[in-house]
Amino acid sequence: MPPFKKIDSLTEICSEWVWRWLHHCLDYQAAPRERMRQREYVLATLNPNIRQQLLNRILSLQMNDVMLSGKCMLLEMLGDRSTQWVDLSQSGYGYVDEVFHFYRTLTLGLLINITRLGLICNVKTKVDCKYLLDINCTFYRVLNQMRHLQWVTLGGVGDRTILATLGANCYQLEHLNVQDSVRVDDDAVAALLLKNPQAVDGLSKKQVLDTALPSNPCCKTLSFVCVCGTQVSLVSAALLLRYVPALTSFGGSVEGGSLSSLIELLQPEKGVTKLNLNKFWDSKILPHQASLMNVACPKLTFLMTTASSLPSLHFLYPIASLTVELSFHGCAADIYSYLGARGENLKTLIFTDNLNCLLDMAWLMELTPNLEQIESSLYIEEGYEIVGWKLLKEATVTVNSSKTLLTLLSHTPNVRHLSINFLPQPYMETFECINDDLIINVISAGGLMRLEKLTITECAITIKGLNWLFLHCAELTYIARLLFWKNVSQEDIHQLHVQANQNNWQLTIVLR
Repeated sequence: MPPFKKIDSLTEICSEWVWRWLHHCLDYQAAPRERMRQREYVLATLNPNIRQQLLNRILSLQMNDVMLSGKCMLLEMLGDRSTQWVDLSQSGYGYVDEVFHFYRTLTLGLLINITRLGLICNVKTKVDCKYLLDINCTFYRVLNQMRHLQWVTLGGVGDRTILATLGANCYQLEHLNVQDSVRVDDDAVAALLLKNPQAVDGLSKKQVLDTALPSNPCCKTLSFVCVCGTQVSLVSAALLLRYVPALTSFGGSVEGGSLSSLIELLQPEKGVTKLNLNKFWDSKILPHQASLMNVACPKLTFLMTTASSLPSLHFLYPIASLTVELSFHGCAADIYSYLGARGENLKTLIFTDNLNCLLDMAWLMELTPNLEQIESSLYIEEGYEIVGWKLLKEATVTVNSSKTLLTLLSHTPNVRHLSINFLPQPYMETFECINDDLIINVISAGGLMRLEKLTITECAITIKGLNWLFLHCAELTYIARLLFWKNVSQEDIHQLHVQANQNNWQLTIVLR
């Protein structure tokens, strides 16, 4: 049976009721003076730790549950100078007018001692971009007083002034994410890192790497800077590599050129400049660049690249996580060649845009015995020994036959998260081949015992197969997408909800 919902602790129950009471107070749309009295009462009644716990709970709720404007009103009621975390970045995105409300709340509450600040704005139109600068101006004053920031995400709203302020004032800044910010360019990155950013105007990448200039305090502490989706070029990447010695990741690809070529430029005539990068994104890596990265980036464990780099990856020391964008091309020979040399060390293997490059699952299992996560299109051939993926925990697969799926499920005893897309060969099989008999055979053979999440795009499993899953998969907490399961009716879904509630199951049933 699925796991039962745990009984909340007394602290969690009290927090839930206080949060509901606070949310109820907002429904009355009280006048400003009455809201001020509510704030004074809350601040006097609840100690800072409890208020911070409540804020973390409220701000983490998804935007479709509580709008950003409602979260700002609750932040206005609960926040003061003792507040340390104000992170909305994990709950979805807001819009430009809501960002103004957020800035106003930070200013009115004087939340100047926060160490974690997060917000993502959906800047959809040119009109939004036009008004964004005026809205950001309302934030500069309070930002100047936020000298304890360590973790900052300002997706979509970053600009030169914000980055310059963070660079000059924040001596403990470790994490900075300004992805998709249209006002972040090379000048903004220079203002973040350098005391005199005008000194690099007009310099080439090589000149930037060879020039030593006074840097801002944040350069000593930064370890993560994400500028993907902005207006920066490789000049900014050169600045980051030159002046941020502890940099571990760019958080994504940097437009405008090859990072591998930039690392090559960074090297002196004699010796090697070593970097702390452990995650790397590049569309094209040449063989000599891969050899150089072995020495220049000895801590590298994650690589995301395209199919054109596959012939060069043999020269890289074994990495643990590899993501390859295939762009709907067939590259099976290059993939097998790489995995034959380096596959034993892989724990994560992801092929994106992979419809025309089906890979033989028997070969993959033999070449990558320690794999824990796979995302690929798979098929199976007759006559090969199946060794299995004993350590596999997460699989997102597209399969072309029920036999391929049966083989996968029977040889992955520890799989926890399973997502299946069934694209059979024409005139061979249909979705009806994924049925109760397949599920019963797999479970009877000891498969799916550790399953926690199951997603199938389309199948013929009935309520009988679901009950088998519930009966034998003791950790199953998520199942989708039932609206596309042709043999499960609306009445069946209703009864599942009733059964889950009556038995207090911790079970999420997703229709689409």
